[in-house]
Parts: sequence; structure tokens; C-alpha cells
Amino acid sequence: MVRLAHYLAGLVGIGIIGCVAHAAVMATGGYDMGSTVPLTIALAAGLGVGSIAIGIAWRDHRRLLALLLIVALMAGEGWALLLTAERAMAQRELQQAPLRLATETRTKATTRLTAASASLAQIGETPRLARALTAKATADRAVVDSAAKRGCASNCRKLLEQQVETAEREVSYARAEISLARHSAEQEVSEARAALQVPPPWFDDVRVDYDMGHPWDDARLEVRRLMALGGEGVRQGIKLTYLYVLKGDIGNGHEYPMYLFMGGEFAWGLVEYEKFLAHKPPAHTHGYLNLASSYRHFGEYESALDTLNTAMARLPEPPWRIARQADIHDAMGDVHAEAGDLAKARADYRQAIDLYPKSTQPYGRHLLRRQAAKVQTKLDLLDYEAIRLGGLRDGTYSGRSRGFAEEDVVVHLTVRAGKISEVTVDHQEKIDMGSTTIIPHRIVEAQSVKVDAITGATVTCQAIVDGAFQALKKAGLEQ
Repeated sequence: MVRLAHYLAGLVGIGIIGCVAHAAVMATGGYDMGSTVPLTIALAAGLGVGSIAIGIAWRDHRRLLALLLIVALMAGEGWALLLTAERAMAQRELQQAPLRLATETRTKATTRLTAASASLAQIGETPRLARALTAKATADRAVVDSAAKRGCASNCRKLLEQQVETAEREVSYARAEISLARHSAEQEVSEARAALQVPPPWFDDVRVDYDMGHPWDDARLEVRRLMALGGEGVRQGIKLTYLYVLKGDIGNGHEYPMYLFMGGEFAWGLVEYEKFLAHKPPAHTHGYLNLASSYRHFGEYESALDTLNTAMARLPEPPWRIARQADIHDAMGDVHAEAGDLAKARADYRQAIDLYPKSTQPYGRHLLRRQAAKVQTKLDLLDYEAIRLGGLRDGTYSGRSRGFAEEDVVVHLTVRAGKISEVTVDHQEKIDMGSTTIIPHRIVEAQSVKVDAITGATVTCQAIVDGAFQALKKAGLEQ
């Protein structure tokens, strides 16, 4: 019985050594790694034989020999452990190198795109053009003034006209210079955008547990659920959407760039929106608005306005035509406001405010006046670099505005000692990207409703700002 137990113990020991040897081989690249495999097997065999020899020596009371064998075996196994760890680290480094390279490449591409977009946004009237326009205006006035004078000979007029022609040429050269600079900047933006990796490096690290056997009509509900979770859920929703694109089951395709946009993948979403809208389909106002927002995100204001003008030319048929026209004017106002052209921003905001109540859409008409009120808030805020809060009355005030959900976003704003002390939000928004907690914090911190929005949740952010603004007016905001 004792002998049987010894045999069983030996078999178990051999099994353990075999498993450890197999794990070591796999950790260092598998059985295709050439000379390292025989070495690992030899070390495992040596461990087994050494263990048996130690057992025999100990049984025969040759304690010193047994102890020496134990020390030798431990030294050998220690060396093998270090060697295995070194090979495992080298193998792990080799496996991670492509991901690290992809991450570095995308970081550089994103930095390049941001810099190129900033350069494009800064291109405007140059000092040379300003000087040329001033010179031309002076020359034009000189011609008019001289023509009214008696005794101005034809040579005098010709000389002045030559000056005008020279000024006009300088204006043309200056404008050509700006055009060339803009073309170069646009090309850099295009090349930088193309350099971005699609899908991005994080894609393979995100796990999605969903049965791809379900049709897209079911999967879109899961995408929305995931994105509503925020954080990692957003990336899971984007990955699930992309997997259905690869599967070829994505409906008419409009949701693919839409979820990229909502998830903050602006460069990727911009590329896919450009593909989807390449043939300028009618009645896709929401897509055009998102593409314009993506351009605006990168400072490409002219491209954003071109996209919105296309949307205006491709409006849906009644009864939704007027409401979508108002949406486009609202978006144009946002572009002009960010570009610094406040006069055009005011004009577009006023157009939107005027159009919303006139919509003949079959449902949701009771919400149009609230939408117009949101735009009115934007218009009001154009005139305030910072809201004057000195006259606020202490208390808690509420304001409401429409977000994405059917239920209004309700903002509760508390004033203490004449300052905003707390802002809370009641809402039913499904995908808020954390804006319902982040935006209230920013309002309190800045003591203003002029705060930056959250990527992918612009509508919800605007609703919170509008609600806070309505609450401030109830608190006695100075206007």
C-alpha cells in the first residue's frame, strides 16, 4: 500500500512537472521556437530525475548528498526560472510592439490633424491683403476726386487709373496667396485625417459579449444601451456597430457614422459621414448636421458651412421641411459664432427662432417653441462675455429645456450669497456622456452658463445650459 502511494505521488509529480514545462514553452513562444523547446524539456526532465535521486539518497540516510542535490537542483531551477522569465518578457514585448506602434502612430496622426485644423482655422485676411485693399480704396477715391476737379488733364487721370490697376493687381496677388495657403492647409488636414488608423488601437482590447446572430434591428438597441452607460460602454457600442458593418447588416448605413460621432470619434465619424453623404442624398438633415459639427470640431468652418448649405438645398419634403430648415440655421449660427462672425450668427439664430413655430410637422409641434427658446438663449449669450451675477436673489430656481428624450431636462439652480452654489439636473436622457453631472459642475465653477460642451452630447449640454439660463433669469439675472 505504501509502495502504491509512492508510485501515485511520483506520477502526480511527473504530471505537475510536465504541466509547468508546457506552460513555460507556451509563455516563450510555443513549440515553434527552435532550440528553447528542447532546453525547457531537458530542464523539466532534470528536475524529475533530480527529485528521484534526492528521494533515494534521503531514504538511504545519505543526508549530505541529498542536501547537496537539493541545493544544486534549486540553483539550476532558479537559473531556468530567470531564463524563462527573460524569454517570456521578450515574447510579450514582441506581441505588444504592433499595438504600441499603432498607438504611437495614431497619437502622432491626431496631433498632426489638430495642428493642421488649427492652422486652417487661422487663415483669414492677411496684412498684405488689408494693405492692398486700403491702397485700392485710396486710389479709387483719388480717381473720383480728380475727375470732379476742373483742369485735371487726361494724363493725370491715366496716372491715377494706373495706380488703381496696380492696387487691384496687389489685391489679386494677396487673395491668391491666401487661396494657396488655404489649399495647402486643407490638403494637410486631409492627409492627416487619412493617417488616422481605422479602427483605432483600442479596438482589439475592447470586449463585446453579444450574439452576432441577431439582426441589426435588435443590435442597435444593444448599441444604444451600451453607449448610455458611458465610459467603456461607449467603445463597446462603437465596436459592436463596426462589427455589424463588417457583417454587412447595418440598415441603410446612417447609424454607423452617427454612433461614431456620438461616441466622440470625430475623425473616424467625419470620414464615414463623407462617404455616406458623398452623393448628397436628400432628407438626411441629421447626417449633414453631424458632419458639419465634425468639421467645426476641427476648425474647418468653411467646410462646415458648405455642408450646411448642401443640407439646405436637400431639405425633406413637407411637413418636416420648415423644422429642418430651422435646425440648419441653428447649426449655421453655431459655426458663425465659433468662427467669430457674430453678425452672421445673430442672423441665423433669428431665422431659426422665426421658423420653428411655423413648422407644420404632424407631431411634436408643442415642443417647437421650446426649441426656439433654446436658440434665443444662444442669441442672448452672444452679447455676454460673462454673465453679471451680482443681482441674484438667494433661493432655488428651476428652468426646463428639451434634450433628446421625450421628457424635458429640468435644471434646479441654487443661489447663496448672490452666487451659484449648486446645480442639479432631472432628466431621462439615454446617452448623456456624463454631461448631466459635468456641465452643472462647470457652471458652478465658472459662475457662468458659458461653458464648454461635452463631446457627443451637444444637445443635452445645450438643454442644461438653457435650463440654467432660464433659472438665472428667475433669480434676477442682470441683462
